[in-house]
Amino acid sequence: MSFMEDHEVRALGHVIDLLQRRFPDVPRERVAREVMDLYHHYEFSKVRGYLAILIEREARERLSALPVAVA
Repeated sequence: MSFMEDHEVRALGHVIDLLQRRFPDVPRERVAREVMDLYHHYEFSKVRGYLAILIEREARERLSALPVAVA
């Protein structure tokens, strides 16, 4: 099990905030779950400098694909 660095915690919190503003009809918990699911997918990556950007883009795609009624 790995741990998140302080800067990763801040960056992912920022990503969640950005996505919440972009998708106000999606519950914050759902946004956070998508972000953390992607983080866990990449948590053992060797190159981590752009991890927050990659996660934000992929989470945005996932959230955009949600049916309105499910969001």
